[in-house]
Amino acid sequence: MTDDGNPQGTPPATSSSPPAATPPAKDSATVSRAMLLWVGVGVVVLSFVAAFLGSWLARSADTTEAVATPTPTSAEIDEAAYEEALAEILPAGSAVRAGTGVPEAGKGYEGDVYIDISNSDVYLFQDGEWTLVGNIRTSAAENLTGATGPEGAAGAQGEQGAQGDQGEQGEQGEPGAPGTQVSLGVGVPDPETCTTDGDIYIDTETVEFYSCIAGEWTLFGPPSTPAPAPTEAPTEAPAEG
Repeated sequence: MTDDGNPQGTPPATSSSPPAATPPAKDSATVSRAMLLWVGVGVVVLSFVAAFLGSWLARSADTTEAVATPTPTSAEIDEAAYEEALAEILPAGSAVRAGTGVPEAGKGYEGDVYIDISNSDVYLFQDGEWTLVGNIRTSAAENLTGATGPEGAAGAQGEQGAQGDQGEQGEQGEPGAPGTQVSLGVGVPDPETCTTDGDIYIDTETVEFYSCIAGEWTLFGPPSTPAPAPTEAPTEAPAEG
C-alpha cells in the first residue's frame, strides 16, 4: 500500500549529518614546544659564555704591563751659536709658509721661509729670490745617526766544512822553454853542435867543461893540467968483477 503523498513509493529521505571533523595531530604542537625550549636554553648558555669571556678579557687588559717610557737625555746646546744662526736664517718678523711645489718667484719678503710639503725642501727668500737651503728629511736622517759602536768580539771558530767536489781537468799548458842539454865527448866540441845557449859539453879525456854561448863553445871548467913527463927508469950499474 502506497502513501498518497508519495505516489512513486520512494522511501522518505533521511537527513544526512555532516562528517565528523578529524582531530588535529598533536605531534606538530609537541615538536614546536620542544624546539622553543631548546632555543631558550641555547640563548641562556650563549649569554653566560659571552659574559664570562667579557670579564676574562677585561681582567687580562687590566693586568697588561705598561710600556716603559724612554727617559729623555739632555744635550748641551750652544745658546749663542743657536741664536746667531736663528737670526741669520729666520730674522725677526719673517713668515714661514708651506705649499706644494716650488714657491712662486719674486713673491715674498726678505727672510721668509717656504716649505714644500711634497718633498720637504726648505726655501729661504733672500735678495728677492727663493733659494733652496736644505731638506728636512735629509737633515733629520743625518742628525739621527748615532756614533759608531765598539767593535764586537771575534766569533767562535766554525766547524770544518764538507769536502768539495773534484774540480774539472785543467787545460794543457803551453810547452816550456828547452832545458840545458849536457853532452859528453872526447876532445874539443864541434862548433856546429852549439845551437842553444846554456848547453854543456864535457870532454871526458881531459875532464874539461864547455858552455854554449852565442853559438860558440866556451871553456869554463877546471883548468887542464899537463900530464907529467915520463921518467926514465934507472939503469943498474954493471957489477964489478
